[in-house]
Amino acid sequence: GLEFLSSHVEFQEKYAVTVITRIFYTVNKCHSGRITSRQVRLSDLVQAFQQVDEEEDINKVTRYFSYEHFYVLYCRFWELDHDRDYRITRDDLLKYGDQSLSHMIVDRIFDAAPRPFEQQLQQQQQGANSRDYLSYEDFIYFMLSEEDKANEVSVKYWFTCVDVDGDGKLNNMELRAFYAVQLHRMQFMGHEIVPFEDMLCQMMDMIKPQNSNFLVESDFLQPECQQVSGALFDALFNLNKY
Repeated sequence: GLEFLSSHVEFQEKYAVTVITRIFYTVNKCHSGRITSRQVRLSDLVQAFQQVDEEEDINKVTRYFSYEHFYVLYCRFWELDHDRDYRITRDDLLKYGDQSLSHMIVDRIFDAAPRPFEQQLQQQQQGANSRDYLSYEDFIYFMLSEEDKANEVSVKYWFTCVDVDGDGKLNNMELRAFYAVQLHRMQFMGHEIVPFEDMLCQMMDMIKPQNSNFLVESDFLQPECQQVSGALFDALFNLNKY
């Protein structure tokens, strides 16, 4: 199903990197950059290997190997990488999704978001600070987390970004700080203003945390609210999805 790649050498490596990164994203949930045999057994990776071996149309294998998914990921990266240095800067990422993300969350993506391949990239760059940019692999982690906030990996990704003090809890001060930026953007764009207290009350009713004073990761991962947990993150930093 990938015969056409034989005549497009420039895409072969990028497709392979995309598949590998998607596998790590889903299977290596602890973001260690190393997949263990136990993680493989707990995942659907072997089944995906079997399916891609049997299926002639690669795009029917939506887990990991889809060329269509690769094309979307790479095109989004290419659109933002204006200087073609294979790196995304903070200013580049601010343009993502028609400038849907707040500058506060973009800063946190660069400063705190999980990067399983960070150590290897730093070695390749001879000690350069890889937190100054997003590599293609980093961008895949970001975009998969941004487009589907209802899975365990994306919840951990965004929770880490919003948990500014790193105490494993999202408190009122942190939530209010992110939402204040959203309020300013809503006012600037002429959108209907939703007060912080109203937004928080609605989200707490949806998530039903164990402790009403703060949120922890497990609150977002409850089966009954996992599909709506991303609504809070969108409310905090994504203007177009809120």
